[in-house]
Amino acid sequence: MPTISKLIFKFKRKRALRKLNKMNTFKQLQFLQSTPEEIVKAERNAERWKATKHLRPDWEATAHVINMHETSPGSANGQAFLNTLDAHDIHYLAERIYYDAMYDEAWALAFVAHPECDLGTGWLLFLGSGSPMGIEKYLRENADEDRPFGFYKEDVERNDAVLARMNTRDFKTRNFAPSDPERIREYRTELKAALRAGHSLRWQIPDDAFVGLKGFDAKSKYEKSGDNVLFDFELWLANRQR
Repeated sequence: MPTISKLIFKFKRKRALRKLNKMNTFKQLQFLQSTPEEIVKAERNAERWKATKHLRPDWEATAHVINMHETSPGSANGQAFLNTLDAHDIHYLAERIYYDAMYDEAWALAFVAHPECDLGTGWLLFLGSGSPMGIEKYLRENADEDRPFGFYKEDVERNDAVLARMNTRDFKTRNFAPSDPERIREYRTELKAALRAGHSLRWQIPDDAFVGLKGFDAKSKYEKSGDNVLFDFELWLANRQR
């Protein structure tokens, strides 16, 4: 039988979703996986965007910082941009490339290697959009092939880099977490089960990496739109109004 708290949660979510009934079906399906608080926040953001829509073209024309697709992190402009990033910026940008499902591996590796990178950002990039256990299984089954990494070459390189920093406890902070922290707990369960089954694993995460993540929201000074990075709209607007 549902608990009172679950009933309240469902009621709040349905009420919030009803307020969004003017939005298209795709967006409603996205919101179905959100908490009531996340839905209300998204609604407020949508209202704010509508109220400031007339200012967006000017913002896009004057606040542009870099195009991440056209700029290599190893280039002069890429390095200059990386030097401006703090842990909040790195986690926000990593979330965006994860959400867009369009990993630019050079940038992902640059984020992992950045001295300001947070352990939660490392987890975000390590878990990717699927369980690393699926990749582990593929690697075991194709260990004798000429190209043992197959389509997972970039995933392997990224996860190796994350594990190296986890092993040395080299991530500067533990302030953030993947959007779904439950995935970390699920992965730990999968990891233990694989070891009990006697499987060889490329990524044996140290126990220390599973604890201490605070799960804060990243507050970046940047905003990513497609491949473009711009100064955050609200910061830009505040400077404009001075």
